[in-house]
Amino acid sequence: MNKQELCQLCLNELSYIEDEREKLSVANIICDYLEKQNIGDRSKVDFQAINETLNHIVDQIKQDVPIQYILGEAPFMQWMFYVNKNVLIPRPETEELFNYAIRSLSSTIESLKVLDIGTGSGCLAVSWKKSRMKDIVTGMDISSEALQVAAQNSRTLNVEVEWVQADFLQETNGLGGYDVWISNPPYIGVHEFEKMGTNVLQHEPTLALFSPIPEDAISFYRTIAEKASLFLPEGAQLFLELNEFFASEIQSLFDRRVYNSGSIIKDLQGKDRILHLRKSL
Repeated sequence: MNKQELCQLCLNELSYIEDEREKLSVANIICDYLEKQNIGDRSKVDFQAINETLNHIVDQIKQDVPIQYILGEAPFMQWMFYVNKNVLIPRPETEELFNYAIRSLSSTIESLKVLDIGTGSGCLAVSWKKSRMKDIVTGMDISSEALQVAAQNSRTLNVEVEWVQADFLQETNGLGGYDVWISNPPYIGVHEFEKMGTNVLQHEPTLALFSPIPEDAISFYRTIAEKASLFLPEGAQLFLELNEFFASEIQSLFDRRVYNSGSIIKDLQGKDRILHLRKSL
């Protein structure tokens, strides 16, 4: 069975999906996964094993389980990350945050201390270390289960990252001395609940998705702004993924007397997605 035949088998099993682009995308993901699992070999294909695995995957999809959780992996940049129900599935918008931050620091050759707030799977922290090996990178999360996933990813991708379990909303120790803070904080407010898909609401971790105060979508950003003013040293930089509906409000949380530059950057969809700030010298 060649790859084309395998992909056609996947498409046949996914015939119930009406959106052709979605069906093709899911089929390609499953096909790549089955190929990597080496179920059978080219000379002696185990059709039963392939069908059993494929049927299990499709049954899970029909229950609205995200394909990334079913397969236990999700791409981020050029790397594949282990994911499970304890961590948010990496998204393209966060790749844009990462790309922008790395490009912004491309002329900085000295080692930087970097804190990833709410690290989850560790996709930002691990990718940062892979891209800037000299930097000292720390990933912080309130969830011990999430940090286990992050630690597995750092081992798999062979980088050294410090993992810290702490509630950033309450923490006061260990926040100083960093040159960079980067974060994709929980920012979905109650007004957005009805727009969320069942697969997200039922399966992705609430702590990673929803604002700590559901009626205040920018509550986590308020804490970041307060603690940045206290703990970020002069010249330090801050990169935040934004809730597109509150970009200006989030930017206004940061005192312009404290930050000598502040930019909102749009994503590829034209939405306000990244806030970049530098603390005044």
